[in-house]
Amino acid sequence: MIAPVPTSSAPKEPVAVVVLDNDGTITHWSAAAERLLGHTAASVAGGSCLRLLTPGWERRMRDEFWHFQPFQPVRTRLTVRRPDGQRLPLEIEVEPMRGTDGHRTGWLCLCRPTRKMAQHGPSPSEVNKSDLPPLMEELRRAWVVAALTRGMTHQMNNALTGVLSHLELAHLEGESLEECRRHLTLAQASARQAAETNTRLAGFMRSPVSQPTPVDLAKVAEETVALLRRCLGRRVQVSVEVASRDLWPVQARESQMLEATLLLCLHAHASLPDGGEICIRIENADPASLPAPMRGNSVRLSVSHTPSAVKPTELPTLLAPPEELCHLTPPTLGLQRARQIVARHEGDICAEPCAAQGVRITLTLPCASAYASKPQPLAGEPSKLSAQALNGTETILVADDENLVRGLIRAVLAYRGYRVVEAADGREAVAKYQSHMDLVLLDVDMPFLDGRGALSGIRQTNPTAKVVMLSGEAPNPQLAGDLQSLGASALLMKPFRNTELLRVVRQTLDARAG
Repeated sequence: MIAPVPTSSAPKEPVAVVVLDNDGTITHWSAAAERLLGHTAASVAGGSCLRLLTPGWERRMRDEFWHFQPFQPVRTRLTVRRPDGQRLPLEIEVEPMRGTDGHRTGWLCLCRPTRKMAQHGPSPSEVNKSDLPPLMEELRRAWVVAALTRGMTHQMNNALTGVLSHLELAHLEGESLEECRRHLTLAQASARQAAETNTRLAGFMRSPVSQPTPVDLAKVAEETVALLRRCLGRRVQVSVEVASRDLWPVQARESQMLEATLLLCLHAHASLPDGGEICIRIENADPASLPAPMRGNSVRLSVSHTPSAVKPTELPTLLAPPEELCHLTPPTLGLQRARQIVARHEGDICAEPCAAQGVRITLTLPCASAYASKPQPLAGEPSKLSAQALNGTETILVADDENLVRGLIRAVLAYRGYRVVEAADGREAVAKYQSHMDLVLLDVDMPFLDGRGALSGIRQTNPTAKVVMLSGEAPNPQLAGDLQSLGASALLMKPFRNTELLRVVRQTLDARAG
């Protein structure tokens, strides 16, 4: 067996957090892991952790540790390979992660460089208190994303099964034209469901915009239920109740409101091992019932679960911050993060008993002082154009590193009469661009030279070039603003429908320069 490292005083280095599933596949790679180990999250996601080790350690881990699969924490030292070929000795603690049913769902790995010390030196299991807040943030994010990803994967696979099955049926010999059209229509509906599922998960994982905006908490609650539909199982029912007819908006970051509501629901689920009910209730708060610092128009969002495994005597300490890392559990991490979000929005959070041996956790948030509209996307909503008006004969440069996406765009545009020139990355796009080209479609994320760099290169050749940026990220006003400042004419989010692509292209071409 791999020898454990004895425990001693706490180190001060930042902790790199890596989360693995039961098969050793990497599901979370923290920013600290990127800095320490050199690999980006995108390059290691979905791959085996063993391939990052040096050959000797890879064989040892495969033979000794992986087959053993412990249910208790293991502390050891090993050596990993950085992308530049450098070998990096690490101290690592592997902690089993368990679901609400007690079964192991994967491993949490805490890594830091090996210090020059005696063999019986400090252990990475002891974390300096100054490291605790960022480490809690990494653990909380990894836990929530893992819970949501399991449910979203189920929902995505169902939708993709519908797409593939209906397309296969449409290709069967002897099928009438009417039947083929019906199968194609159902395949489109399934594809839209898959796109919607992916957008929801991406929207949750996206970093919040810098400034709060008026947020409708009823919409947040509905979005929460949609995200949790497949995550909570059939034994737990989730409902939404809007108790006020004219619900006030709150001034907040929408993604953080969604995150806080999700965390409260996941905590409630952890308290319902035998099933039960979760209710999200939103209402305008009576100012007279609020504590003095919260006096004024406010909105309450409460998450109650019935019955509850939480004892009434535990309620006063339910939201108290833990002093040590060892006291943290995934549900506790969720409550601490929700408490942090509410505090940042100058709100209040409390836990109290409710009917039928249940528990209710309530967030109270100030009402938006100004009912300003939310930030608009870069190009806004494309204008309504007739089918004939979508046609054109202009020359368009399409740059995307995905052959499938590039081929799709070429087919859609060529069918409408446009001439298309293709580029497989940003560097090729700059090289192929000619000033006589009427429009450029640039993917934001491309190898060698990304969309931003390609946009700058093209604008140097032609400062009045019309460029539409394509992005597979979640809708993000901050991204739109950044691209607009670089000179982009429009931003088109993936997945898009053919008519949406054509309308943005035609609208951008018809817009006056400058």
